Amino acid sequence: MQSAQTQSFDSLSKAFFFNLQALAFLGYVVGAFLSFNAIKLCLHARKKLHQQLTLLGCIQANVVAAVVIEVLVLSLIAALVGAGVAFLGANFLVSEISMALESLFALDRRLPVHFSWSVVLQAFVLNLLVLTSVAYYQVKPLTFYKSWQSKIVSGSLLLVAAGYFYLGSEAPFHALGLCVCLLLLFFMITPVVLRAVFEGIPTQHPIVKWMKADSGEQIRVLAISVYAVLLAVGTSVGLQIMVSSFSSALQIHLDGRLSADLYVRPSEVTDVQYQWLLSQQGIEKVGVFWRAEISYGLSSRQQGTQSASLISFGRSGEHHYNLTLLSGSPSNNEVLYYDANKNVSGCLANEPSKLLYGVKMGQRIRLQQGKKHINCEITDFYYDYGEQRAVFVAVSDAIENTGLNYEAYGFSIVLKPDIDIALFKQKVMQQFHLNDSQVVQNQRFKQYAMRLFEHTFYATHALNLMIVAIALFGLWVSLLTLGAKQIQPLAILKTLGVTTWQAFAIKLVQSAVILLVSLVLATILGGMLGWILLKFVMPIGFGWTIPFLLPYLDIAVFITLIFGLALLVSVLPLLKLSRHDTTDLLYED
Repeated sequence: MQSAQTQSFDSLSKAFFFNLQALAFLGYVVGAFLSFNAIKLCLHARKKLHQQLTLLGCIQANVVAAVVIEVLVLSLIAALVGAGVAFLGANFLVSEISMALESLFALDRRLPVHFSWSVVLQAFVLNLLVLTSVAYYQVKPLTFYKSWQSKIVSGSLLLVAAGYFYLGSEAPFHALGLCVCLLLLFFMITPVVLRAVFEGIPTQHPIVKWMKADSGEQIRVLAISVYAVLLAVGTSVGLQIMVSSFSSALQIHLDGRLSADLYVRPSEVTDVQYQWLLSQQGIEKVGVFWRAEISYGLSSRQQGTQSASLISFGRSGEHHYNLTLLSGSPSNNEVLYYDANKNVSGCLANEPSKLLYGVKMGQRIRLQQGKKHINCEITDFYYDYGEQRAVFVAVSDAIENTGLNYEAYGFSIVLKPDIDIALFKQKVMQQFHLNDSQVVQNQRFKQYAMRLFEHTFYATHALNLMIVAIALFGLWVSLLTLGAKQIQPLAILKTLGVTTWQAFAIKLVQSAVILLVSLVLATILGGMLGWILLKFVMPIGFGWTIPFLLPYLDIAVFITLIFGLALLVSVLPLLKLSRHDTTDLLYED
């Protein structure tokens, strides 16, 4: 019997879905930036038409009402299309997610995918909020952040809030709050850094001086898109750091955990098989794998117990060589032992039991199964990536002598250095009448485990790529808006003798500087987000501590690719502007 409340699929997979929900929320935020820019572009493009309609006798209120109705209709259509795309994407990813959840959290149900009208409503309401903010911005532009005093006060409040979340990071929402404070802080400093970079360019060339003077307007118009790129790319870099760190830690973990040469899994495990393996001269060590479902309580004062697993790899501490202890010491008879007279066993507990369930070093825990029990003293903790339940380890004698019901899965075999693994595998298969799938070499186990954990990040990567794509599209929309405002300045430059190529080059350099500085800041932001994810989210949500690893090459390739795509996006509006003659530009204006 297991506690449904503590060991259900919903409880164990909560952190997994929290991760996906946080990414989906970021997608909504980036989408709001894009919607804001799109509505601004629509209003700017219709400005002359609205003026003409007013001159022809149309009532201003009717014109505004027509624009609002148009935006609402388009918002509803966009919400329906977006929900449809989400439905198709969910169907594409559901098999990968189900495979990961089945292996990690013992998925006990199907994951049906239905078209959700709530998603349509959420997207529609999001566009309504954006439309309201655009209308307010048109009527009363924000001036609060123009003074240095307000910026200092806002920055100080953010630092205080970040300090609070840092000191009280005991829940995923606190860690999320710390991430939000960090994002807002970067939103504040990014325009300041961009202006400082342009002001710091030393030059006496008149065209470059014009570029520096024009950069203020460029930064102001592109601010929303820069924020979207900062958010999307920073999040992507942070996730890259988390995935890379987790992958490296998992590889090291698997090298130790699956260090035996052969794993034998007969349909029925018997003591005769075990004795035969012990009698073989070519075997250096034979281990077992037993698992018993038990319940435990942390203290006698606690009401009720929690379900957990009790496992064993052999009769002594040396048989548990495959466990990596948090203390760094090897597993031996000092940490794993059994005293039959006192019915006390030295036990190990996995890391999630410490971080998620409050098990402490030196604590006496009663592991029971019905009326049978073991008094377990926690002597150390071990790394257990991929497991979120509380799992305890004891020697096999403790399980046998107390009469606990257990399931024997098979044997692990470590061969002597001069023994051929393939030949010995064939010998075991013939002796026990097993097929190839029942005698597995450790490399196959490692490949399966790595492939399983890669599946867990498919949905994360898909959402992340979608967020980056939305941010780049938003940048393109902003550049279209900016291009319409650059007609008169470019016309004046061409009138003064600036060639088409020079005008194109200087605008391209201006966009490249903004993009490059934004991506550098996004990389720094991503590094800090990755550190927060590994420092707080992983231990709090999953019960695992993972060392921070910075994948320099992967990040450099990703940033270079994003910079190239963003520069390509910025080139298209510039080509449209630079190819026209001066008279055409003035006529368009």
